[in-house]
Amino acid sequence: NRIQIAAIPACDLPVPFANDGRYVRYLIAAFFTRAQFAADLATLSASIGVIENAQLADIASRLDALSGALKDGIKDLQESLDALDRTIAVFTSIGTVVGLAAKVAGLAAG
Repeated sequence: NRIQIAAIPACDLPVPFANDGRYVRYLIAAFFTRAQFAADLATLSASIGVIENAQLADIASRLDALSGALKDGIKDLQESLDALDRTIAVFTSIGTVVGLAAKVAGLAAG
C-alpha cells in the first residue's frame, strides 16, 4: 500500500472519522477515498464470487465423476439386501416346518 499525507474531507474517508470542524487535515490515510474503497470492495466481492463458483463447479464435476461408482455401490447394496431377504425367508420357512414337526411329535406322543 502507498501512503500519503492529504487533507481529506471526513465524508470521503472509508471509515467514520472527523474533528469538530468536520474536516481532517494532514491525516495519514490510505491512498483511496470512500468511493474508491466501495469500488474495490465490489471488485473483491465479484472476484470472490468467481472463485466460489469455480470451486462449486469443481465439486460438481468430481461428484459427476463419482456418480457411477455410487450407483454401482447402491446396486451392490440392494443385491445384498435382497440376499438377506431370501435368507430370512428360508429361516422363516424352516422355523415353520420345525414348529409343525414339534406339534406333530407332541400329538404322536400324547
